[in-house]
Amino acid sequence: MNRVLKIAAFAAASMIAMSGAQAATLATTNSTFSNVQGTSISSISNNDDSVRWGRPANSANAQSGLDFVSAAAQTVSANQQFVLGTLTYINKTIEAGTAATSVGLNLASSFVYNGVTLSPVFNFAIGIDETPNQGSTANCPYVSATPCSDRITINPFASQSKTFKVGNETVNFFVDGFTTGSNNMPQQFFIADEDKRTSVSLVGRYTVTSAIPEPATWALMFVGFGMVGAAARYRRRGTAMTIA
Repeated sequence: MNRVLKIAAFAAASMIAMSGAQAATLATTNSTFSNVQGTSISSISNNDDSVRWGRPANSANAQSGLDFVSAAAQTVSANQQFVLGTLTYINKTIEAGTAATSVGLNLASSFVYNGVTLSPVFNFAIGIDETPNQGSTANCPYVSATPCSDRITINPFASQSKTFKVGNETVNFFVDGFTTGSNNMPQQFFIADEDKRTSVSLVGRYTVTSAIPEPATWALMFVGFGMVGAAARYRRRGTAMTIA
């Protein structure tokens, strides 16, 4: 392929590449806990990234609760899973009747896609099955090292997505669930051992759908393909003249 043909092919390829998905920058994910259900003994931190509940069973104990820590700023790609932040459940021994049954979690992320700032907001209800801390581990509802582990569930995941228009593209954001160090598949719940802190990663992804290119983009693409065709004809004509 001669130099003209190479230049023409590069021009056509460049026109096609213009419609490809861009990488996005996840700047931060801010959390807000709210709507604590099941107990009147609860508190939320001033910056809303932690919540506590329950009356400690003894003076040496503490309240149960949840913390959220945003992931560091990062570059993320379409159709690839990324971490929004870390959710930690603090499982403590508290008095019966003072446990929370659910807590609201609001996540507000900030992405920059193709120079445009997008701010998807997700709202979840965290279900808490805080079990009695007595008896035999064989009688615990969930696998437990000591009586008894709690189960933490977040709903809904699959039904929530946030959609944005950026030029000719539609950008959809999703929160898929939890992952742990031993399992990278998104989960809907996790088990938390008694008197421990259990952390999971909240993961999401985004997809990009391109609309039909605008007339100007089509024109540029046709120019590129035209240059390829012209260069190919010129090359064949030059070869024929040489043979003659």
